[in-house]
Amino acid sequence: MRKSGDTDNDRLIIIAQTSQPVEAHLMKTRLESEDIECFLQDENMVAANWLYSNAIGGVKLLVREEDAERAAKILSSIEHD
Repeated sequence: MRKSGDTDNDRLIIIAQTSQPVEAHLMKTRLESEDIECFLQDENMVAANWLYSNAIGGVKLLVREEDAERAAKILSSIEHD
């Protein structure tokens, strides 16, 4: 359900997926340090039973669509460090 004032820019998209909740938290923390609001999806399911990770696509890191390009650049810089 959309709240009044919501725009299409409030839409969340998956920017990264991982089978490790700890790795997802590290990425989330890095993006938040750059003032990018982000959310984790399916974290609890994977933490409760890691065998479900492949079936559900792992832990997903979501950001607002408007922040996706910047977030992707930040995450790619982590991988190259």
